[in-house]
Amino acid sequence: MSISPPPGATLDTHQVAFLSTANALDAALYEEPEKTPEEDLAAHRAWAAQAHDVLGEQIEALRGHTWPAGARTPVAGFVADLEDARTEWKRASTAGDADTYYAHYGKAYGIVDGPTTVTARKALGLASTPPAVGDGEKKESEAQV
Repeated sequence: MSISPPPGATLDTHQVAFLSTANALDAALYEEPEKTPEEDLAAHRAWAAQAHDVLGEQIEALRGHTWPAGARTPVAGFVADLEDARTEWKRASTAGDADTYYAHYGKAYGIVDGPTTVTARKALGLASTPPAVGDGEKKESEAQV
């Protein structure tokens, strides 16, 4: 989902704060190695470590922002899920084989793309419907936040 508002609309500071963190995470996830984990597990482990680090930075940014009353609980739930995703990225970064890597990779993406993302976006008045697969979006290697 884009940080750009629809024509004629503007984003408030809370929406910008949320989308800035989402875009930073998306940027990190876009850097996924082209080779598969079976072909280059080391590159995937390094990328997972980077995703872990970026998530840590974004979690701190989300926690450091003063959210409007109606968004505090939804954003806190989203942050809790990001913590879980961060744990999975850490586990992926130390996986000893491709199967273990995929298990943690799948969990991490499932969390990042989970229902708390939608709830937080709705609370902030942002679009909450992810783009349909096939609209130029990758199915498993993009965070739809």
